[in-house]
Amino acid sequence: MIFGYNTDVPVGDKVYHVQTEDRGSKHPVIDSVIYLKGRILDKRRTPYVPGEVSPEKIKEMVTHQHKELVESIKSGAFIPGSADATDGQVTVELLNPDSLEENGRLLFRLKAPAGSRVQACLEMDGKEVQRAESTADSKGIAELPFLLPAQSGSAAVLFRAVAQGSTRTVKFVMRQQS
Repeated sequence: MIFGYNTDVPVGDKVYHVQTEDRGSKHPVIDSVIYLKGRILDKRRTPYVPGEVSPEKIKEMVTHQHKELVESIKSGAFIPGSADATDGQVTVELLNPDSLEENGRLLFRLKAPAGSRVQACLEMDGKEVQRAESTADSKGIAELPFLLPAQSGSAAVLFRAVAQGSTRTVKFVMRQQS
């Protein structure tokens, strides 16, 4: 059984997004990711051995890890890690999370390593509706345009950057304007 949690945590003028999920018996790890404006700030991975823990215990582990991260943000104990900047992995940062609509379309501006291939998949209610691909320019900027979706509902974009044999995937959950 695969399950998880998504929680927005407002702190001052920032809203952190914490996503925790069990990857299932084929990939027995509990993954948590902390985002700010679509950018990964920190990650936590807890592996387990499927035959040694019950589904109830896995759910308990997912719940505990998620609550622990949410509470660390609320209490001010969370200090963003700098793993992305120092581990040699590809980084992806959404540069315009507050101004996505431009000239009747969605335009995502991303910062990634210069020359990296950047792909994006727009999902509406969990189903893929559009794809786009670009290459980051010499300054590391890539732009990915999408037609404005006709339907309303939950929307997310999955970005993937590939450079020098490394890959980074970031999910940006779009909020509807009220």
